[in-house]
Amino acid sequence: MNKKIEIVLSGLPEVTFGEAPDSQPTPPQRRSRRMFQTVFGVAIGVLLAPTIKRFTRPLLRGTVQAGMVVGREIQEITASVKEDFEDVSAEVRAKQPAGSRRKRSN
Repeated sequence: MNKKIEIVLSGLPEVTFGEAPDSQPTPPQRRSRRMFQTVFGVAIGVLLAPTIKRFTRPLLRGTVQAGMVVGREIQEITASVKEDFEDVSAEVRAKQPAGSRRKRSN
């Protein structure tokens, strides 16, 4: 992908985007650059870990607490729906004639 894109606008100087093919880093330079980036990233992570932990712990605690509240609300809603369904089915059973009721087999 060593394509050179040139844009010439009327009266303006020529603008070139991209790198020339001969300016690409050689494989040892790439390895060296990657190694530096890795070491730099690890060092930044080690230095920022206490700060990140200090700010993320309350955020995580709040998220877990909100999840527990939502879970409790869902349990209450499903219990209410189950109770309503049982009430309706009991009403339907009560209105059926005595001979048309089937015996339940467990």
